Amino acid sequence: MIRRGQKRFSQLLARSLVLFAMLAGLAPASFAQMADSSYFGDGFLYHSNVSGFARPEMPQRGSWGEIIMVNAKWIVIQNQQGQQFPVAMDSVGSFMTRWPTSADALTRASMIEVTGSDVASNQIMTDHVDVFEGPARNMVTPTTEINQGFSLVLSPVGLGRSSISGPNNPGMAGIWGAPNIPTFVGSVVDSDPLQFSIGGNQVWTVVPGNNGITMTQVTLGTWSTIRKGDVVYFVPSSAGARSLVLGRMVLYKSIPFARFAN
Repeated sequence: MIRRGQKRFSQLLARSLVLFAMLAGLAPASFAQMADSSYFGDGFLYHSNVSGFARPEMPQRGSWGEIIMVNAKWIVIQNQQGQQFPVAMDSVGSFMTRWPTSADALTRASMIEVTGSDVASNQIMTDHVDVFEGPARNMVTPTTEINQGFSLVLSPVGLGRSSISGPNNPGMAGIWGAPNIPTFVGSVVDSDPLQFSIGGNQVWTVVPGNNGITMTQVTLGTWSTIRKGDVVYFVPSSAGARSLVLGRMVLYKSIPFARFAN
């Protein structure tokens, strides 16, 4: 009886080891299927399966080009690879124009949009400011949005995992203390130095970045302002039989809006 019991035990143990080996062999595939339910499986610290928030969708990437032909109903865009695309006027979705400008042209009726680093004492450091004048002010609304500073840094001692059994991910170590990145839309208070109000008696001062600061006046796009040689940024959404369909087009002019209008 003892020998039979030992034999039976040995058979059960052997079967258990075989089953364990099979499960171990299947584990990577199982965890790979569950990657979306892991904390870092999709590259976001708090994604939809953990926090309930939807995973962010990145905007479609566009291309740069030059207007090489324009008439009352059509333009032809040539991209950086030399490819040429006809675009019909009624095949353009969002269309805006950027005109170079400067602080000297600002008035108290101007609205500006600024994104940069909070450098304390109600100062924001940036390398670019967008300006909205006249009817174009309806394109924006007064805004205060603060993105809290937190930096992910590559570190061999701060390791995360893409899943429970997944490879090491050396990008999960983080540091607090990075500057907050605010975005403001407000009314101009002064142009030298450039200051704007966000309401509630709060006035912020714009500090130029290390490479200075650029400014563009943003207007709704108008077909009649397009000229041969203009630089354009365009995001295709589909291609028709005769025309490339653009979801977005941004025209860049080389002269200020006031000079063009006059």
